[in-house]
Amino acid sequence: MTRRGRVELRRIEDRTSRQVRFSKRRSGLFKKAFELSLLCDAEVALLVFSPAGKLYEYSSSRSLQNNADESDANRLEKLEKLLTAALRNTKSKKVQFTGFVNSSDELLNPESSL
Repeated sequence: MTRRGRVELRRIEDRTSRQVRFSKRRSGLFKKAFELSLLCDAEVALLVFSPAGKLYEYSSSRSLQNNADESDANRLEKLEKLLTAALRNTKSKKVQFTGFVNSSDELLNPESSL
């Protein structure tokens, strides 16, 4: 039996391949969550957001599924706002860092900017 090699972890550039991989990985993750809950008698809750922002969720028990109320929705909205702000902050820092690297390259290699 042949073994699979290690998968290089990097962003998949082809959009279709990336979507197929996301779908397969998501289903595998949900299967593992189910197995963990069944084998270890653990309560498992899993939220996955697609690149398009679609929510996929798994819950191992009915109590977790049925206890969603307005306060949970409010907490999720607050969490979403925090995550959005953190993402915006990270993107801003990335742009600043990229600009810093480009300007430092120009200072170190003045001939290349001519």
